[in-house]
Amino acid sequence: MGKTHDLNEREASTMLMAYELGLEAYFWHVLKGNPAKTLPYHSNQHLFTVALNGALSAKDENLDFHTVKNLFIAGLYHDWNHTGTSDEGKNIPAALAGFRNAMKIPTLQLGKAEVWDVERLISATDSRRDKSIPLLADERIIRDADLSQWAEPDYEAFLEGLSEEFGTDVTAETTKQFLSQKPLKTQWVRDKLHKAGWV
Repeated sequence: MGKTHDLNEREASTMLMAYELGLEAYFWHVLKGNPAKTLPYHSNQHLFTVALNGALSAKDENLDFHTVKNLFIAGLYHDWNHTGTSDEGKNIPAALAGFRNAMKIPTLQLGKAEVWDVERLISATDSRRDKSIPLLADERIIRDADLSQWAEPDYEAFLEGLSEEFGTDVTAETTKQFLSQKPLKTQWVRDKLHKAGWV
C-alpha cells in the first residue's frame, strides 16, 4: 500500500476507498503531484472530500461500479492545479489538462468511454454551466459532492481558506445563505449538510 503513517484522517479514508475501487494509483498521483495541493481551500483535502463523498453518494444510490469509479476519479481531478481564484475560465481547463496529462501515464490510463465520462463530470462542476440543460444523475452527484466540504468537521479552516483565496470575507452566515439557494439533489450530501446544521 505504500506509506500510510503520515496521512491525515481524510487522506486515509480516501486512500481506503481508492484501494477498494482499484484506483490507488490515482490517489497517490494526486497526493504527490497536484501543483495546487497546498492551497488554503482548493487543496488536495478538498479534492479528496469531493472524490470520497461522490463515490459514497453513488454507492448510496446503488449506481453501477463504473459510475462510482468515474465519480471518484473526477472528484480527484476536478480542481487539479486550481488558480486559487474564482476564474472558472482558467480553473476548469486546468483541471481537464491535469486529467488528460494523467492519462499519458501508463498506470493511470482509462478506456475512451471512461475518459469521456470523467471529463464530462469535471466539466459539470463549472459554475458557469448552462442551467437550462438538465443534469445527468452522476453530474448531479459530483456537483453536490463539491459542496460537501462544509459538512466536514474542519469547515471553519476552509471558510478562512476560501476567504483568503477569493479575497473576500466568507462567513458561516454567507455560506449558509449560499447553500440555501442550492437545489441539492443528492440525499447523501443533503443528509450530511443537514446534520452539520447548514440546510
